[in-house]
Amino acid sequence: MKVLSFAGYDEIYLKYILPALLNKTKTQTIRPAWNDAVKHKWSLTRDNCAYEKIKYVSGKPPRFQVGETFILEWKSRSSPRGSWFCSNCGMLEKIRNPSGKCDHLYFPENTNPTAFKFPKILGMATITEVLKMEMRKTPHGKFFGLWLRDGDIYLTTEEYEELAKKDGFPDAETMFKWFDNKYDLSVPRMFWVYRWKGAGDESPSHGNFTTIIPKSMTETFI
Repeated sequence: MKVLSFAGYDEIYLKYILPALLNKTKTQTIRPAWNDAVKHKWSLTRDNCAYEKIKYVSGKPPRFQVGETFILEWKSRSSPRGSWFCSNCGMLEKIRNPSGKCDHLYFPENTNPTAFKFPKILGMATITEVLKMEMRKTPHGKFFGLWLRDGDIYLTTEEYEELAKKDGFPDAETMFKWFDNKYDLSVPRMFWVYRWKGAGDESPSHGNFTTIIPKSMTETFI
C-alpha cells in the first residue's frame, strides 16, 4: 500500500496544515506535477571533450488513482518506525536538549500548554478525486489558478476558497503565498490535486490521538 508523507516546519505549516492533519479537516493535498531533472551532454571535438549538465523539467504522472487506499504519515522517510511527534513543532518527541525530550511536551507551562504527542501513522484514506491544475503569479503579484481539464478553466473565487480550506489553509491568499514561496509561481506551475475521504480512522480528541490501523500494517509501514 502506498504512503503519502507530510512534513513542514515553517510558521504557516505548523499553524494551519499540521493541526488540520491531526483533526482530520485536511482532505486534500497539492503536489507538483513535474520532476526537476538533469540531462548529461557530451561535446566531442578533435581537440577537446567537454561534459555539460543541462537542467530541465519533465512531466510527472499522478501518483494516485481514484478509489486507491493509502496511508498518511508524518515524516515517513526521515523518522524511525514507532516514532511520536510534538503537535506544536512537528519534531520528534525525543530531541537533543538538556532534558532529551521536546520542550513543548515536557515543559508546557513555558511554551504551549495544549501540545500533545501524535504517532507517525496518521490514518488511512481513499482517493475520491484526482485533478490537475496550474498556479501562476502575474508581474503585478496577482495569483491565478486554472483547472486543466478538457480546456483551461479559471477557478472562481468560491473554488479558490474551497481549494484552500480542503488543504488546511485559512484562505486562498495564504495558500497562494505559501506555494509561491516554495515553488516560485512567477513561472506557471502544474500540480496534481488529490482529495480523499477517511478509511477506518478516528479523529483525535482532547489531545489523545487515536487511529485504527491493522497491527500487521503498522509493523510493515511505520
